[in-house]
Amino acid sequence: MKPQKHTFFLMLSIILFLGLSCKKTNVIDDNVDFLLNEIEKSLNKIQTVTFKTTRIDKPFTSKDTLYSSAICSLYIEPKEKIGMYFTTNIKYEADTLYHQVYNGKNFSIASLYNENATVKLKNFENINLKKENKIEGYNLGFLSRTIFDPNQNFTSFKKRSERENIEKMEFHEEIFQQEPVFVLTIRFKNHDESEDYIQNGVDRYYIRKNDFLPIAYSTYGEFQSMNEYEFVTIDYLTINNLELKSFEPYTKVEEINIEAIYRNNKSLFEDNNFANKKKNANKKKDVQRTIEAEIKNNKLPFNEFVLNSEKTIKPSDLRGKVILLDFWYRGCLPCLKTIPHLIKLQEEFKNDLVIIGINDVDDKEDVTNFLNYKKANYLSTYKSEINISKSLKFNAFPTLLVLNKKGEIVKTQIGFDDKSTLSKTIKKLIKESKQ
Repeated sequence: MKPQKHTFFLMLSIILFLGLSCKKTNVIDDNVDFLLNEIEKSLNKIQTVTFKTTRIDKPFTSKDTLYSSAICSLYIEPKEKIGMYFTTNIKYEADTLYHQVYNGKNFSIASLYNENATVKLKNFENINLKKENKIEGYNLGFLSRTIFDPNQNFTSFKKRSERENIEKMEFHEEIFQQEPVFVLTIRFKNHDESEDYIQNGVDRYYIRKNDFLPIAYSTYGEFQSMNEYEFVTIDYLTINNLELKSFEPYTKVEEINIEAIYRNNKSLFEDNNFANKKKNANKKKDVQRTIEAEIKNNKLPFNEFVLNSEKTIKPSDLRGKVILLDFWYRGCLPCLKTIPHLIKLQEEFKNDLVIIGINDVDDKEDVTNFLNYKKANYLSTYKSEINISKSLKFNAFPTLLVLNKKGEIVKTQIGFDDKSTLSKTIKKLIKESKQ
């Protein structure tokens, strides 16, 4: 009788688990560990995987939503520093394909474009990792390693240290892309005491019920009044049908079989699902005209600032005031940490100091909304045809310039730790002008 009872209760448990049908769920959290374990088991069976994927991305500092697609192959190699070898074929534009291959020793990148039904090689690069030992700076997001490497997320979600950052984990069932799936939702805790953390973070993973493999995921977060999200779908999956030699990079241009690459990824060129959306979403980029100039004779090489208040101000109008120029943009975390200190400086020296932000990256509306969010008591420039940062050949942010009451540059500071050093400089300049 004992075996029968055991079988009965086992079957009952499975029925209860699979029968958790919810359109909007109150799921028992204890079942999350069961789901995580099943996902982990399925992922650990994968040696190679080929998939087609589409992505929708909206970065923190962008208004635009970006649409792209790719066909990727992965070879799971836990001892490899990024966990896998890969071949990726990525299409951002209607006529261009970026083909990347990595085997732990070499990394090759070839860009192909389709012109009047003729495929041509645009660029080629081969990186010997024994010499350079890194592949940073290239887009590896299409690897979807966060969902195909169990150690990236699904295993970590089981760790106590990771769960301390999680407010709630739950799942429910639904139909996604005509497939029955479990939707695993992770809501992360907020760090209300600090603005240095992403707030209201939510991740969702769409897990196919028949094999517990992920077929889509989404992420969302907010940071200092900006939001970011991505939604990735896996359009098809083929598992364990590749050999290691499939991940051999090209080392010479002559080795590249352009026609074979195009033929194997032809669906990316033919797939225009995102074309209209991308066309509507992306505004025409401002044509930037860079003025070449140096700081000569301790004076600025430009005559005016166009501010986000639509006011134009000339440095000569500010004679008799100490001027502090802050070169910044919204995607620069050190720049964002600097702003509260500048607000205090402007308040401290409100009668003798004028702070102007110099932003050559963000649109006027974004600059205005962000400074309002920070309750800034000073104004800033915004992206225009004249790029002041480039004209001064600045490549580090934030960079701060302090001008005396004669309009002469007396201090250039890269980075910002606290306001004490600048405060002393400003006090000294004010005192000297009154003597």
